[in-house]
Amino acid sequence: MNTSTILAALAIWAAMAVCAVANGILRETALVPALGAGLARPLSAAMLVGVVLGLTWVFLRWQGPLSAGALWGIGAAWVVGTLVFETGVGRTEGRSWTEIAANYDPTQPTLWVWVVVFILAAPFLVAQLMR
Repeated sequence: MNTSTILAALAIWAAMAVCAVANGILRETALVPALGAGLARPLSAAMLVGVVLGLTWVFLRWQGPLSAGALWGIGAAWVVGTLVFETGVGRTEGRSWTEIAANYDPTQPTLWVWVVVFILAAPFLVAQLMR
């Protein structure tokens, strides 16, 4: 993988992070009050998955074909960036390590862990769909 691909992947991840923050603000300020948390949270997760799909498609159209290993590596890098970002935001907001870790527990009623799994797989899945 060359430097331009790495920089492009970083730029796309940064765009995802900005969109995810905007999505969270929209969810908490508009969707939860209008729809309730039970409907707003899954809708917000679906919207974010759509954003990840779209940005991944843009990235892959821009970069051209990449090996399966490179695609999974990019997904893994996006997940690491996401975990670092989310942990940093959580700690800045005064959340405990236990509260932060609860977002990644697949037995809890949160979809966030599945969004993160999707971020990991997105480059490979979108590349397969583009073939």
